[in-house]
Amino acid sequence: MMAGNAEIACPPPQHPHQTPRPERFIRVGEVSSMVGLGKTTIYKYVSTNAFPAPVAIGGNRVAWLESEVLNWMRERVAARQS
Repeated sequence: MMAGNAEIACPPPQHPHQTPRPERFIRVGEVSSMVGLGKTTIYKYVSTNAFPAPVAIGGNRVAWLESEVLNWMRERVAARQS
């Protein structure tokens, strides 16, 4: 069993014969809830390449790839454990 919240940042392993989960766009409010950062901080981190950049999805709207946000979270956990 892992200590702390390390398990939360990593989705459960998929069965080898299971179809991979499709990629999903998530908006800034959901990103903020997932990572515990405010919207302003997220955009500041994006501007310094410290956080994944959003993708234009049309109509002057942007979203993040869920997988990239989850990977960023995993990297934070790994950095803490190093």
